[in-house]
Amino acid sequence: FTLGVPFKQIMLEWQEYYTTMSNQVNQSFVTPEPKSALLTINSSKHISAISFSPSASLLAYAVNQEGKHEVYIRNVESGSTERVYVEGYRVNDQKVDKDMPLLDWMDDSTLGIVDYKRGNYVLELYDLTTKSKLTSPLRNLEKVNAISFSANGRLAALSANRAGKTDIYLLSVKRNKIRRLTNDYFDDLDPSFIPNTNTIIFSSNRTSDTLTVDEEGMKKLTSNFNNFSFNLDTTNMVL
Repeated sequence: FTLGVPFKQIMLEWQEYYTTMSNQVNQSFVTPEPKSALLTINSSKHISAISFSPSASLLAYAVNQEGKHEVYIRNVESGSTERVYVEGYRVNDQKVDKDMPLLDWMDDSTLGIVDYKRGNYVLELYDLTTKSKLTSPLRNLEKVNAISFSANGRLAALSANRAGKTDIYLLSVKRNKIRRLTNDYFDDLDPSFIPNTNTIIFSSNRTSDTLTVDEEGMKKLTSNFNNFSFNLDTTNMVL
């Protein structure tokens, strides 16, 4: 394959092309001002989750400090912050799960908090109006990775581990019943309801868009993740 151009010239043009592209990206990028930060925490603390309320007027964030879990709600407009949840104790020089607690809003006045208590995962529903909490156990789950409520708050999609598998589960909030939606050795993560629908979108390293996977398909596990959707109103096995 011959271009009829000296190699040195090709390299110069290649460098110029990507330098120009890089400059265009840099010019369009605006560095956020420190004063625009919604919150700042101590470096010894770890933010495990952050979630805006449906109206985006409130910001909930969870802080994990060496095993001590705290949840705060910040009013975006006024800047006032209130601690609404605290659990656990600080433990020095011990390994802790920094992914806990998890957060998502059920509605504008109810915050869902997933935490690990006394060997079990639980869902806490915190009511901003009454300042009360409703606790429900999430039974038979070895680890909960993510939670997302539907628009009406009646259902919640979970990514959770059970028997060595990371699958998507559907939680009926009022009945506290859990149904498994996927069941294979692929890693199904970060479920989220598409607003005002019964469709869940999630990330997975599955190699097929079909829920039924044969044994040969299991041998093709990959580290590449793609997005898939699951419609609760259909029995179609294709995602």
